[in-house]
Amino acid sequence: MSYNQLEETRKKLELDILRRSAEREKMQLKKVDEMRRREELLEKLNKTKYLSNELKQTYGSDMHKEVDNQYNYDHGKSSLQTSRPHVLRDVLSSRHKDFYHTQKNHMEEMRQLNAQRNLLMEERDLLKKRKYIMAGDRYSSLSEADRSARSRQDMPSRSFSARSGSHPEDIDSFINKRKDAMPKEIANYWSLRDQYEKRHKRIHKSYQGELGPQSYRAWQMQDYHMVRGLVEDEVDKVLDIFFNADHPVISKSNVELAIESDDKEVKHGRDSLSEKRAAILVSEEIILQVTRDIVKNVAQEICDIKLLAAYLTDTNLMRLVEDVTTEGEGRTEDDDEYDLVTKAYYKLQRDRQQHRAHLWGHTQPLMREDLNAQVSQDESDVQLISFTGLTAAHVKSLEPTSTEDSQISLRKIHLKRIKEKELQYWEKISTNMKTISISRKTQGIQTSSLSGDHTYWAIGTVHGDIMVYDLTFVPIRPIRALPNTVHVDDPVMDIKWSLDASRLITVNQSGSLIVWSMTSGGVDKNNLKSLDVRPDDQGFLPSQLTQLLLLDMNNNDFNFQAGPLYNSQLKERGVVIPIVSHFFPSLTFLGTQYEFCCGLSNGDVLKCDTELVPDNGTPAIKVYNKKIAQDSASFIGQSVEVELFRDRKNPIIHIGFLHHMSDMITVDYSGYINIWKYSRDELSEYGWFQPHQKYRLALSEVVYYPDENDKGTIIFTDNIPKDKVSKTRQELAKERSEVQAKLDKMELGEPWVSKYISSQDVKNDVYPPAGVVPETGIPFHLTTRHYSTDLLSAYWTRIYKAQKVSCSRFISCQSNHDETLMVFFLLFAAYPLNSSDPDKGPHLSIVLLDLLKMKTKDPKIEVMLRESTYEACLNGDNVWAELSKPFGSTSTEYLFFNLNGMFSAYSLMTGSKVMQTTDPRVPDVDIRGCAMNSTLFQVSPSTQFSSAMLPKKILLLSYGANSLSINTVQLTDTNTDEERLAMWHTVQSWMDRDVTVPDHRLSNQPYTCGDQHPEAYCRSIILELMDKVIQDHDGLYSQEEQEEYKRIDGDNRYKAIKSKQDYMDNKLLRPGSPYNDMTRPPSHISTRPSATPGRCTRIDDV
Repeated sequence: MSYNQLEETRKKLELDILRRSAEREKMQLKKVDEMRRREELLEKLNKTKYLSNELKQTYGSDMHKEVDNQYNYDHGKSSLQTSRPHVLRDVLSSRHKDFYHTQKNHMEEMRQLNAQRNLLMEERDLLKKRKYIMAGDRYSSLSEADRSARSRQDMPSRSFSARSGSHPEDIDSFINKRKDAMPKEIANYWSLRDQYEKRHKRIHKSYQGELGPQSYRAWQMQDYHMVRGLVEDEVDKVLDIFFNADHPVISKSNVELAIESDDKEVKHGRDSLSEKRAAILVSEEIILQVTRDIVKNVAQEICDIKLLAAYLTDTNLMRLVEDVTTEGEGRTEDDDEYDLVTKAYYKLQRDRQQHRAHLWGHTQPLMREDLNAQVSQDESDVQLISFTGLTAAHVKSLEPTSTEDSQISLRKIHLKRIKEKELQYWEKISTNMKTISISRKTQGIQTSSLSGDHTYWAIGTVHGDIMVYDLTFVPIRPIRALPNTVHVDDPVMDIKWSLDASRLITVNQSGSLIVWSMTSGGVDKNNLKSLDVRPDDQGFLPSQLTQLLLLDMNNNDFNFQAGPLYNSQLKERGVVIPIVSHFFPSLTFLGTQYEFCCGLSNGDVLKCDTELVPDNGTPAIKVYNKKIAQDSASFIGQSVEVELFRDRKNPIIHIGFLHHMSDMITVDYSGYINIWKYSRDELSEYGWFQPHQKYRLALSEVVYYPDENDKGTIIFTDNIPKDKVSKTRQELAKERSEVQAKLDKMELGEPWVSKYISSQDVKNDVYPPAGVVPETGIPFHLTTRHYSTDLLSAYWTRIYKAQKVSCSRFISCQSNHDETLMVFFLLFAAYPLNSSDPDKGPHLSIVLLDLLKMKTKDPKIEVMLRESTYEACLNGDNVWAELSKPFGSTSTEYLFFNLNGMFSAYSLMTGSKVMQTTDPRVPDVDIRGCAMNSTLFQVSPSTQFSSAMLPKKILLLSYGANSLSINTVQLTDTNTDEERLAMWHTVQSWMDRDVTVPDHRLSNQPYTCGDQHPEAYCRSIILELMDKVIQDHDGLYSQEEQEEYKRIDGDNRYKAIKSKQDYMDNKLLRPGSPYNDMTRPPSHISTRPSATPGRCTRIDDV
């Protein structure tokens, strides 16, 4: 053994010795501690006389004092330490003996109880068996084995052993339960015994004639005797079997012969009856077939005679019409005018059969003198849209009441929370205004229009100039400019963009309509000088627009020049003026829109196709909304192929398409709203399209007046007159609760009018009934409540009558970003509410119409006006509004509003005023939302707005016909991410919210790629998606595989980008390359990959 091994062995032995000595010391300390605790326990017991009691119990009442004195604590430590263990042993031994005897007694009691329990269980089993025996023949139809099996199933399956330790209950509780159940079991036993005796008597007792004839009624006797006869026959058969000697013996052969003879006769009769029945059935079938053919021929002959009579009638009528209209000369059937008259006649017939079939044909007008008046003005197919049930947002109470449904109360709570959050959100919207000057020659801006993606902004001036701005630059930069070279002013009244922003349409006041292309038409510096447009810092000058089509009213370009509509004398309808326009959603494969719609002053809508104007080749194939093929096309000026949409003769003020791609919506000055489907089913006999659905907005408000002849019916009141018997307080409280419960069940909803009377501290509410109030009147519910306690003071009903108040002026209407919501602006004069309340002042009502459901919706916005403002709005164009796209976390649209020089913005979700101008010179003005300095942002009565939604900001563009500047107000969201998230969650919790497509909503946060190259970032997203799919199918990667794949993906990704960049650099540097003139990307945009490869974000975070 080496020295190292010995040294290690020595060290182990020393450690073991130290460990054992330490353990020995611990044991000694433990023993000392145990002795100390024993002494403390003995001292404690001695003090409380516990030990004295134990000694008395162990040594007796005579000896315990002597033992206690002998081993008292005062005798000394030596005596105590040696004698006390002996005393303890005696005490413990005595306690052990007592415990043993006690346990033995308990075991004996348990044994006796178990024996009693077993006896009780045996008695219960015996009772069960007796019950099964007394049940009679319950299992009489079963075999003995099955009966015993069924009995075992019915018997309790659990058995308890007296020695079992797993009994679910203790013995005492079990015995008590059994004792409590014994009376019930005894009662069951006697009940079973009575049932058994009754059954025994019923079976074994002799029949006493209980079911004799006397137990039947008169109408049952016939059936009784029949059944009795059958039973007697069966009884006789049985008696014949057992008592043959009592009856005469009949020869068996004779009986058989008689039976065979009877069978033959029966069979012969049956066969003869079958043959007769078959002959009758065949005869009936032949008769039915011949009758059916005769009836069919007769009916066909009647139909032919009816058609012949109708044809002769129509022919004679048409000849009479021709003789009257042509003074006897007549026209041939090939003439287009003759064909038009024929179609009109048959259309009137079909309309009469469809709408007025109960009227005679001769009462219907055939044709009016004016051919253009063929369009029906009948109101029977027009659906009325009313906004009577809507309450203005500024007077609508958001406090739940006891008279409304729980869902309505919940909506009020949510709306109140959203309204407060929205105002807090807009308080942190900052504003920054810049001004851009325009040429004096333009004389101001008349109208403007934003492209679909809000990148371009086209303006039309009062002089007739057109300019297009790029809003992505700061400040905004003009990229197209086209001046009006004529000295006469020709204001641009309407501008519309195509969906891809490659074309736009302008309508001028002179009656000209021009289709422009954004394709550059070259730069004319002389024309740009007239518009005061100068090169920017980079030397950029806007180019001109390219004109594609010009239609001029003065050249009758909007009148039909050729085709069926021209031949139908529509050429003589006079001069028509274009008012509005819109591109038709008919797309080629590349998204180009060649077709547009034009609304005219006579109520017609022309769908024009500019694809072959000028005719420069083969037309492109349309992949969406292809043209409906007709017999022949109609043309207007400049050889433009058109289709006609016609209904009424009111000027069209709005044209739109649902979701920009679906049905067409038109609105005229009279409030008629038509939905048009471009379908062959909607093509009339005249050659034009008819509306698919017709609606009319009720341009009036409904006011309710109490009937003077009705004084009302009082149902409850706590103000009892002196001449009547007074009620106690308990009786009034009971009656009030009953009436209040009745009102709660009625769910009256919101009151139409609420009035607070401060002198009496009460509030009067008037509740209209559900549905439409007739002109004759209907009972309204009126309540009076104590304002401080909200207790019901009085409830009565009174007849109210409805009266319509027409609007003074239908100002305008606008649609939202996706053409699914229409906003109407209606001006109302002052009118009285009723005889006791003051007049409702002049106001402007803003009504929202859901174009998908064709129903008005909340919120209804009312702006109260002064008399001077009302007169200005009535006589001039002093109301301008602009609808924005859904904005950020609120996910709602906003209405930027100029009312006679007063600027404000309203939320279309809550109806709240979220933005307005304030005068800083007026202190102590409580304004919620965003406040703008009126001294810096000055608004005139003619100021108009356009709201452009750009990343993380709203760009509000203000202009006017009398202003030579453009004010760009940038609204920036300065809320924190937590505040935006809280606003978003609040909006999402609202049950009545409108879901907005994310592409239509302005995002508060721009999408960035961090420090990565955009192409590398997109590649990383694709690779992470591939990794996710592979791991879902084959299992998760290990940590080493994830790191290795991440490194490989990053290297390959940036190698591919670098290779592509080197290739492009070589092409750019190659002599004579066409890419030499390409514009290099700006210096602030990196075209090289970042220095840090790898994925910056996991796909879950993206």
